[in-house]
Amino acid sequence: MLMLFLQEFYFEIGLVLLPWLVFLIVGMMAAKLLSWARGRKGGAIVFGVLVQMFLPDPYVERTIAAVIVEKKIEQRRKDSAEPHIKDGE
Repeated sequence: MLMLFLQEFYFEIGLVLLPWLVFLIVGMMAAKLLSWARGRKGGAIVFGVLVQMFLPDPYVERTIAAVIVEKKIEQRRKDSAEPHIKDGE
């Protein structure tokens, strides 16, 4: 009876401390990645590329619209630019 009580007690303590343990592990990983990024290590760059590749961009529509506007502006600049005339021709 006492052993069953202790097992349940330790299980409950584990459940209470689990979120703090997860928070601590995530914080330690973030600190390590930050130190890698400051040192320009390849691991931080690879992690960043993988995260960017697999996580969705919440501003996809805004990003696409900005790219389209930039392309239109660049095309207008090309269209309105005067043709270059070589000297002597």
